[in-house]
Amino acid sequence: MMTHIGVEAIQDEVRRLICHGLVRPSTAIAQLRCYFSGREWCAIEQELLDQDYQMGDAISDLLGCQEWSED
Repeated sequence: MMTHIGVEAIQDEVRRLICHGLVRPSTAIAQLRCYFSGREWCAIEQELLDQDYQMGDAISDLLGCQEWSED
């Protein structure tokens, strides 16, 4: 059985990836796939789609209004 991953947990992990310089806020959400196992990504993708995010949306759309010095 697949564990539900909430959007807040996804956002926290994405913030961590940005802080470590692994992704940029302007990157498409779909590019996050390579940082998660297949099972994790399936759950993440489903949660984001359920929340009306599209895989082509920028990561910054997922995180909302924040200032990013890297971008």
